[in-house]
Amino acid sequence: MLIKVENGTTTKYSVRQLKADNPNVSFPADISDETLASYNCYNAVETERPEASVTHTYTEGFVQQDGVWHQIWAASARPNDEAVTLCKTKLSGQVQQRMDDFAKTRDYYDMASAVSYANSNNANYVVEASRCLDLRDDTWAAFYTIMDAVEAGSRSIPGDISDIEDELPALTWS
Repeated sequence: MLIKVENGTTTKYSVRQLKADNPNVSFPADISDETLASYNCYNAVETERPEASVTHTYTEGFVQQDGVWHQIWAASARPNDEAVTLCKTKLSGQVQQRMDDFAKTRDYYDMASAVSYANSNNANYVVEASRCLDLRDDTWAAFYTIMDAVEAGSRSIPGDISDIEDELPALTWS
């Protein structure tokens, strides 16, 4: 990765930008580090961007250590209301996926499909639909109790479903 340093500000850059910014210069195919440095351009060691979370964002930056530039990521806390909204959106999708995956264990397309058999003429389907309906209602009730506590600030913001799964009803057919 190429960067450019101007007036103490470091930004991502490219060879294409370097050539466009210097149209009267004929650069070789392989531009040496010395030539790049004469244009305040440097190769930087790239690092993997941390996975975004509901509570933090990451800002890219660059630091020079022992003459080598490195890409860094600085974490910043999201505002609480934004983090709660992101958490609720992320977890509600994961909770729904958890229920859909459960319904699929009996070959239903998803939880809504399983529940739709409540008025079936097949007694077995009616029993399974009733079980899914109870699990769906109990799961969402538990989820919204958790989210109410998060919104009230009486519990920390969960990162994903693994942080709350043990508080949700066990998904079993009996």
